[in-house]
This record gives sequence, C-alpha cells and structure tokens, in this order.
Amino acid sequence: MAARFAFVLPFALFLFLQYSAAQTVYTVGDSVGWTVPANGEVFYKTWAADKIFYVGDSLVFNFTTDKDEVARVTKMGFDMCSDDNEIGDSIETGPATISLLTPGEYFFISSEDRHCQQGQKLAINVTAAPGPRSPPSSNVPPQTPAPKRAPVTHVVGDTAGWGIPKGGAVFYSNWAAGKSFLAGDSLVFNFATPDDDVVRVSKQSFDLCNDDGEIGEDIDHGPATIPLLTPGEYYFISNEDGHCQQGQKLAINVTAAPGTMAPPSSNPPPSTPRPAPVTHIVGDSVGWTTPPGGAAFYVNWTTGKTFAVGDSIVFNFTTEVHDVERVPKASFDICSDDNEIGETIESGPATVVLTTPGEHYYISTENQDCQLGQKLAINVVATRSTGPVTSVSTPPTSGPTAGGSPFGTGAGQPKSSANTIAAAVSATVFGLALSFF
Repeated sequence: MAARFAFVLPFALFLFLQYSAAQTVYTVGDSVGWTVPANGEVFYKTWAADKIFYVGDSLVFNFTTDKDEVARVTKMGFDMCSDDNEIGDSIETGPATISLLTPGEYFFISSEDRHCQQGQKLAINVTAAPGPRSPPSSNVPPQTPAPKRAPVTHVVGDTAGWGIPKGGAVFYSNWAAGKSFLAGDSLVFNFATPDDDVVRVSKQSFDLCNDDGEIGEDIDHGPATIPLLTPGEYYFISNEDGHCQQGQKLAINVTAAPGTMAPPSSNPPPSTPRPAPVTHIVGDSVGWTTPPGGAAFYVNWTTGKTFAVGDSIVFNFTTEVHDVERVPKASFDICSDDNEIGETIESGPATVVLTTPGEHYYISTENQDCQLGQKLAINVVATRSTGPVTSVSTPPTSGPTAGGSPFGTGAGQPKSSANTIAAAVSATVFGLALSFF
C-alpha cells in the first residue's frame, strides 16, 4: 500500500502544480502601475502587445485609493472615454484584481477627471484556455513561429501633412488607397498649432463635414499621433472653418493584426490588385455649367460610366458664377436646396469624393441653373468589378513603432492544459490516493 501511495502522490502533486501554473497574474503597467502614462495611451497598448491573456488569468491594477479607479466598459465607452455603459461597478479601492472569466475583448478605463483622455485606458483580447499540450517528438524539430508584421506609423499625407489639399478630398483618398492599416498601427497628423485640428467622427458626420458625432475630443495640438487600437472603419476630419468641405478629411479601414503569419510559399499565387479610384470630370470639356441640351446633357454624360466608392467627381465651374450642392432626390426633382446634404461648394473647381454607395444627386443653386438642366444624378456602387488597377505599392515605411496590437499574439506565458480539466484530474487522483488509507 505504501508503494502504491508513493507512486500516486507525486503524480497528483504534479497535476496540481500544473493546474496552478496555468493561471497568470499580470500587473498592469508593471512597475508604473495604473496611472496617467507619460506618453499617452500608447503606453498600455505597448504593455499588452507581447502578452497572451487566457481565461483564468488575472489583471492587477495598482493605484492609490481616492486618487484613481478602474472600470470595465463597452467598446463605445472605451473609444469615447465614457463610463455610461460600464460593465459592473467601478473599483475605487486599489490595488484592484480583476479575473478574466470569459473569452473576448475587455476594455478598461479610469473615469477620474480626464485620466482616460490622457491615455489611462487598456484594451485586451482574452482567448479560451488551450487544451493539453503533448511533448514534442524527438524526431520532429520544434516549429519556429513565423514573424508577424511590425506596427507601422503612417504619416498622413506624407510630406504634404494634414491640411487643405490642393486636389480636394481625392488627395487623402488616394494617399490611403495603397496602404494596409492594421490594429496596432498609428497615424500621425502633421499640422501647425493653432491653425488646424483633427477629430475622429462617425460616418454620418464625415459625410456631412460636421463634428456632431465626434468620437473622443478634438486634438488641436500638432503633430497629433492617434493609435489604431481596434479593427473597423475610422473617419477623421478637420473642423476648422471650411477645411473639411475643401477636402481635409480621411477615411480608412483598419483590419485585425494577424497573430502569426505562415511563411510564404515558394510559389505564391499572384495577388489580384484592386481597381484604383477613378476621377470623373463632370461634363468632360464642357464642365459644370448650364448645358446647351438641357438636363439630358448630364444624363447622357453618365451613360456607360461606372461610379464606385472611392472615386471622385470634379465639377469645373467659375467661382461666383455657379456652385454645386448635394441634395436628396425630392429636392433634385423640384430644383430646391431646402434639404441640402452638407454645404454648398461655391469655389470651383470642386472635387467630391464618393464615400458611400447609393444614389447621389447634385444641383447648381445659382439663379435658374438647375431648372435649365444643371443637375446630375448618379448611382454609386460599392466596388468596381473591372477597371484600371493601381501599380504595386511598396510596403509602408516603418516609423517609430507605437507598440503592437492589444489583440495580436506574442511571446506570452506558456500554458498547461485547460484549467477545468486539470482541476478535475487533480481532484480525482487525490481521491484515489486517499482511498489507500
């Protein structure tokens, strides 16, 4: 009996220790703790970049009671630095330990004063605990993790910076066209203080060039660095005077950063380049004016053309003689600007970027221009199936890295079997051991 116990007890102890090691306690910010970071929100993004968070792990937020707190919030609350949609109650007594009980995205902020706006916020992705890992075969060499793409700092507009572009909104549309934006990258908006600013807005506010649906606050000190923390569509405008209406606006799509990327095949399939945006000159050589053939002229001009999201239309007209305004169909039909979409563009030539699919209607509001046929209706499709393609672009130049994505994987703590399985096995073996007495 003693011999049996001598065999069973070490095995049970091994499983118990293995289960205990399966849970990792992370101290948020390490020695810095949970506070307003010196370099903004990039600090906590960088801290999380090389870690893998599993169900069963814990986060420790080290802060001084009555001076700070931590609250788990929704994605919207995280982006807007608001605790209106907090998940659970704020924890006001430090240090605070929070267990990661379920897989998914977790968002934490400090709701003290303006701490969150100054970067005291943390976003992580928690994955389910991995299953049992079998020891590697002696005949199989260990696999080397494939390198993942390093975070890239994109300078908006390159040398032109963030200002009213000469070519209108198509300038920033073309700038973004050949680039890949991943969660973990950053955008740098180069502008002069106090002549300009940048604000992230909703899609609707982007289209209308207003900041009613701003996400976060205006940044009015340049240059401004904005980390791209989560996948999705991002919209930025300048709300200085008429800057947005003149093309100072940027729309990009951010995709999730891959965890690990497979090494390229020796014979990779050729990539399919996507169609490049097309710039359409309204009326071609005639331009935007009262047409000799009435409204049929612009109807005929659109025949045979495909207008896709990302394309631009250029209205060539003389300032103070004509203008252009986007309106709904009802206003288009009766030549009225009562329900204008955005603001009237009075300086020619005017470049309008087609940012959404659907029907677009434009008129001139000068005198009787619209009634005489100066009106344009087009249908914009989401993508162009065929058309000119962009040349193969060079990879984006890496600037000062802003840390990896909080959702990417990296060299984290190795884990043992799933916590629940290990616990059950440990308990079973202990029970068997005790049954020998």
